[in-house]
Amino acid sequence: MLRSHTWRTVANSAAYLIPELCTGGVLLDVGCGPGTITVDLARRLAPDYWNGGDPDAGRSLKSWARRAGFTDVTCSASVWCFASDAEREWWGESWAVRVTESSFAAHAIESGVADLGDLKRIAVAWREWVRDPNGWFGIPHGEILARG
Repeated sequence: MLRSHTWRTVANSAAYLIPELCTGGVLLDVGCGPGTITVDLARRLAPDYWNGGDPDAGRSLKSWARRAGFTDVTCSASVWCFASDAEREWWGESWAVRVTESSFAAHAIESGVADLGDLKRIAVAWREWVRDPNGWFGIPHGEILARG
């Protein structure tokens, strides 16, 4: 998991924000997960104060922004697409390892949704996908910019 999270930057995961960035002020990254993008934002902004949090952001961020008093709320989306040989290798191998050797694996087994054999078969499927020159994988991201 660390492998995929440390890859994430403002440029590849929140490029819609780049035109809005200016130094100083306050940065609040809601829905930040482990905070790797938040750290990159803080490096770029040198804000007076910054923080990140993840209060069920996926379902409530737009309404949260409005309740917080933001008057200009813009929604957009972007997509990560892993299609080249190198991209499939990086993404697929990271998931093949994650599915068998991380807390994800332990949780899947403990909760009864999979056993180790199931997880090994999933890892094999990820590696088969990596080798398929026609394979691709997309992950959409919802983005909300709140101003004012």
